[in-house]
Amino acid sequence: MACLLEYLLAHGRERLVSDEELMINVWEKNNLRPSAQRLWQVIQSLKSRLHQAGVESALIIRVKCAGYYINNVYVAEIYSYKPPGMMNYINTSPADMNKLLVRS
Repeated sequence: MACLLEYLLAHGRERLVSDEELMINVWEKNNLRPSAQRLWQVIQSLKSRLHQAGVESALIIRVKCAGYYINNVYVAEIYSYKPPGMMNYINTSPADMNKLLVRS
């Protein structure tokens, strides 16, 4: 569910993200079996959990037979500083990250 939200926030703020794109880039890339029904179920569950956390359910908008996009009215961009070379650590496991930090 977190991967789906992350993908939608990264790609669905400027354009419509098709169902097929979501199934390829979220499900298949995580070795999961995609289906339109499962996508709909997970989106509904995600919207419900976001609503419980105080986020408007209108954050994620469905365009029938096309895909989803993020309603930017409910999104505030937050900037953070990323030191040069930080991208190298994004896919590092927590245990390996601890080893790197201890060595520093």
